[in-house]
Amino acid sequence: IEGFINEISQLQPVTNTQLLFNLFHVYQQSDLDHKDDFHVFVRWATTLLSDFDELDRYLIDTSLLFQQLTALKKVNEWKLDGSPTEMVRNYIAFNQKLESLHTNLTTALLGNHSGYQGLRYP
Repeated sequence: IEGFINEISQLQPVTNTQLLFNLFHVYQQSDLDHKDDFHVFVRWATTLLSDFDELDRYLIDTSLLFQQLTALKKVNEWKLDGSPTEMVRNYIAFNQKLESLHTNLTTALLGNHSGYQGLRYP
């Protein structure tokens, strides 16, 4: 089945290492105020890549999903005094950038005619 998917999509499979470096490059190019160094990035990036893969595999409308996820995070972190901590502000800011990270990673991979499994699904 994988060979068939590769043939239909005309995208070359990308290794996990290549994918990780592609995402790190996209992450470094983002306009986030706080960016982790590579050692910290690696700890959470594999989970994010797995989530991106699953979203694409099930053809989820990522734009709508990420908007709703950000709104949910804001509601969950809302406080009566209205003053979120710096960590909460960074967390919400990161969640607001998930859509652009996904879009920019997808664009970079497609520009190289490559993709992870979910991206190669028609």
